[in-house]
Amino acid sequence: MSAMIRDAVAQFDDTGTVKRIESLNKLADLITDFNHEISKQGGNLNQITKRANELIYSSELNKNYYKEVILPQILLLQKTMKEIKKQQSDIFKRLLNL
Repeated sequence: MSAMIRDAVAQFDDTGTVKRIESLNKLADLITDFNHEISKQGGNLNQITKRANELIYSSELNKNYYKEVILPQILLLQKTMKEIKKQQSDIFKRLLNL
């Protein structure tokens, strides 16, 4: 994606257009970095869930506590992360249409 934007910038002489394209290029880089961070956090969340399940099966964590306290929070975090990714994608698509 960034390469396409750079190629487009090279073909334009209009300073305003070039600046907009450069801004989109920077935004694309930021979105990529943000997506990597969200993915890392998703991995951390999966590790937490796995460990909680292990503790339940070894009777070190109360199953009801997991179901009533931990699991709802995990599900909320997963939902929030999906919403963030969707909003981010929508923003980028709108910017490309400017």
